[in-house]
Amino acid sequence: MHRLRVLLLTVLVLPIPVVLTATPVAARPDVAARNWIIVDGASGDVLDAQDPHHRTAIASLTKMLTALVAVERSDLAQVVTVVRSDLVRGSSAELRDGERLSLRTLLYGLLLPSGNDAALAIARAVGGSPDADDPAARERFIDWMNERAAVLGLTDTRVENPHGLDARGQFSSAHDLAVVTRAVLESPVLAPIFGARDYSGEGHHYESINELWQRYPGIIGGKTGWTRAADHCLIEVAERDGRRVIVVLLGSTAERWYDDATALLDHGFAMAAPTATPESASHPHSGGSGRTAHAAHARTWSLVPGAIAESPARRWDARAQATRMR
Repeated sequence: MHRLRVLLLTVLVLPIPVVLTATPVAARPDVAARNWIIVDGASGDVLDAQDPHHRTAIASLTKMLTALVAVERSDLAQVVTVVRSDLVRGSSAELRDGERLSLRTLLYGLLLPSGNDAALAIARAVGGSPDADDPAARERFIDWMNERAAVLGLTDTRVENPHGLDARGQFSSAHDLAVVTRAVLESPVLAPIFGARDYSGEGHHYESINELWQRYPGIIGGKTGWTRAADHCLIEVAERDGRRVIVVLLGSTAERWYDDATALLDHGFAMAAPTATPESASHPHSGGSGRTAHAAHARTWSLVPGAIAESPARRWDARAQATRMR
């Protein structure tokens, strides 16, 4: 009996071999941008990020929210008369006082050459004054922008103007801009405008100033931004092998911002692809179930509780929209 106890004790304390299997992950790129986020465009999973909720100036990336509110509150065929007060610094849409243009053309002028003049004309017209100068109409539109941000769950965003020139009290974050970008991509009206390389119409020709069109295979759209307070900022969206990756980077430099975007996109595509399981197939937007790890330091998480609002009706109703969040 004593020998049996010794034998059992010996067996219990013998070391049991354990095999640990590490999931290979891509090393984080060294970038100049102060804040950035990489998002799976389909699921909304955050693949990697650096200080993504930091509130900062975002320059012309503001125009993504401007465009989203414009197409939800108006019609592309709406005719707008350009007024002198639209023609501010950074009027790269080259609008002329007194000319009449459709909202469609103004949106291309807003997103491709990043026209501050187009932003002001859109805000005034959609805000209720398409043919005359009216500061109250622009303010109404800005209020709608902030309301839309709230419906999207953007807790790090506040706007004071529709173009993104530095303004006290205007800020957003990489996280919030990724949410806006997904909403833009889900808009059947706005996505083709965001994804255009050029546009000609109504006496204007616009070309995208996003240089990554020529530098990165698979780019399907992007938005640039620069001011003294914001430094150099980019939104870039690319597709490869059926996957879509969204990158938002803020606070980079003139020398590094496109290199930063390239490195972050590569990093996103290098992450382990989602592993298909019966559970994940039946719940394609589920949190992380059935997915491999995307980064060494953290598992994936969703952009925001409720993610992105469904594509809205032509006339956006905030209360109805809030009930359709998913």
